[in-house]
Amino acid sequence: MKKNNIPKKPIGWIYYLAVLIMGAVMRVRFKLRVDRSAVKGIKGPIIAISNHQCNLDFVSAALALFPLRLNFVVSTYFFNGNIPRFALKLVRAIPKRQFIPDIKTVRDISRAVGNKQSVYIFPEGQVGYFGALVGIDSAIGKLIKHLKVPVVAVKLLGGFLSYGKWSGAVYPARMEAKSELLLSAEQISSMNEKEIFETVRSALDYNEFEWQRRHMIPSKKDRLTAGLENILYRCPACETDFTMTSVKNELHCSNCGYSVRLNRYAFFESPDNTPVLFDNITDWFLMQKAEITKEVKNGLIPFVTSCRLMATRKGTMGYIPRGEGSLTLDFNGLFFEGIRDEQPFSMLFSVDTQTAVTHNTGVWGVDFASDDCNYAFCPDDPRKMIKIVELYTEIRNRRNMGSGS
Repeated sequence: MKKNNIPKKPIGWIYYLAVLIMGAVMRVRFKLRVDRSAVKGIKGPIIAISNHQCNLDFVSAALALFPLRLNFVVSTYFFNGNIPRFALKLVRAIPKRQFIPDIKTVRDISRAVGNKQSVYIFPEGQVGYFGALVGIDSAIGKLIKHLKVPVVAVKLLGGFLSYGKWSGAVYPARMEAKSELLLSAEQISSMNEKEIFETVRSALDYNEFEWQRRHMIPSKKDRLTAGLENILYRCPACETDFTMTSVKNELHCSNCGYSVRLNRYAFFESPDNTPVLFDNITDWFLMQKAEITKEVKNGLIPFVTSCRLMATRKGTMGYIPRGEGSLTLDFNGLFFEGIRDEQPFSMLFSVDTQTAVTHNTGVWGVDFASDDCNYAFCPDDPRKMIKIVELYTEIRNRRNMGSGS
């Protein structure tokens, strides 16, 4: 093995300076609390894992294991922009295509660990968008079993309420990060891959609103609902899809008039003394997931929508228009057919190879990483976006269980 093929350890002074400066900002801005007492003095190599709540989690995670220097596994999307790519290379981040089995990334992680470096992984593979664990690929069990080094779990809380992906706005409240030794090398050697996976999933499981009920930390400013209608797309009162609209700090159903107001604690309350059916984002979203399970089970597929085709361009993380067409989701996966750059274009994302799909709230599109760029398929109604994401997950799960059609 050539030494040059091993991902390098982060440069000490650059890594520490970045973490300390950003950490100071986080402590002031978000009242970040870090508890690393359970792993004090731990030496590498280790694999560190955590749930993923917002784009600031890297700072909280680095502080939760300070002074260990960590090679973070980061989506290739963030390597598209010149400035982010330069910064990520400085801290020796390891690129990974989202939701695609990536032999190169596994090899890079293995080589880093073999070189006595510590690696940080977000097993969800994306930022959570409803205040609870989105789901993780069972392959994490196989990877940990293969690496045979201790695993540290970092539980992150407060990030969804302070800087949720669906909004993009900042509502400073409070964040927490707590580390624990989850698995020793000896424990890993005595467990099978499924047992390791279940241990990881249990350790990372969280509910942001159960945590908030215990602490009731208000935002320093009023919370607005702009964008939330694209996550909570189904009315719980009349049970219709794509009828929720946002106005200031309220959500309204255009079909039946059901309304809720989002307060500074991020809970829903009634603006007119009518019953509130779900008082938080997580419970409302889980209702939608249950409905999607029923739809797939009852064969209400395919799901078809017209959409715009967007793509990243070299040197920037932003998206530019490339065309338009039709997006079809069925039991085989997602299929786009239309026009790209004024030429006929089609692309299939199979549930057999693509373990999940995610979304981009900057353009409200279903996001995919290809070999040369990231594509975003933006439905004619942005409220369809998350339903497509969740339908794909349900189809993939049923396919794995042998229940697909």
